[in-house]
Parts: sequence; C-alpha cells; structure tokens
Amino acid sequence: MAPQIDVNIVKEGRILRAVKGYDSYQWLKCYNGQYALLNGFSEDSLNAPESGHYAVEIRQATCMDSSICIEVFETNISDLNIKTVHFYPNPAESFVHIESDRVIVGVELIAADGRRYVVEVIPGMLLNIELGEFESGIYTLVLRLSDKEFIMRQLSVLR
Repeated sequence: MAPQIDVNIVKEGRILRAVKGYDSYQWLKCYNGQYALLNGFSEDSLNAPESGHYAVEIRQATCMDSSICIEVFETNISDLNIKTVHFYPNPAESFVHIESDRVIVGVELIAADGRRYVVEVIPGMLLNIELGEFESGIYTLVLRLSDKEFIMRQLSVLR
C-alpha cells in the first residue's frame, strides 16, 4: 500500500509550511492552472519571495502529491521596498536591460505555454539580455538573487 501524503499547508503571513517528515519538497508558483518550479526552494517551508499563489510538491518513497495553490499577499510596505528591479523596454524587441539593487545570479524566462529558458548571465546588478531567439509573447521573467530570493515580473516580447 502506498504511503498517504498530507499536503496541507499552514500559512503564517508570507511563510508557508508543509507537514514535516517527508523525503523531499519542491515549492511551485501557480499561474492560471500552470506551475513554475521555484529552483532552490526545496525545504518544508517557504518564505514567499513575492505576492502570488504557491503550492508544494511532496515526495515520499515512490509517491508524490501536490497541495492546492495558496495565496500570499504582501501587505507590509517595508517588505515591498526591500528589493528594487527596473527593466526596460517592456515590451521589448531585441534586448531587455535589467537594473537591480541586489546581485542577480540567474535569469530564466517562462513562456505562457510553460516552456522554460535559462539565460546564461555573469552575476551583477546591471544586465542586458538578448531576446533574439524568443518568439513574440508574454513571458515571466524570473531573476534569482544572490541571497536565494526570487523576483518575478511579466515581460512582453514583440517581433
């Protein structure tokens, strides 16, 4: 008989906690019925990097189950001002310029259909991302910061 996995989540402000004691955890960001993997967030709790909907995938032996999506909404003004990112132009055609008050160590673009594109970058606070290979569409721009936090923004690419 397969083990039963308890996928209940306790929400405490921006902190989401799954039931402890399972083999592995993977936190996900929910987008209109789709899930985006939050790389590096594989503990039994999550300090949500921004407002949005989050779920957790829990594994025990050969079994896996996922929680429902839980909404996290930042209401603390000081939390909203901790990380600043500017990117332009948006919509973009051939490149996007990104400026941050924190070091960006990773960049990923997620297409509306779920395709994920990892962009190779040299870590820094100023980045220029070439968009030549990307089709027109709406993408989620995911910036991984040196302190293991993420910033997610919407980027439109026009051809």
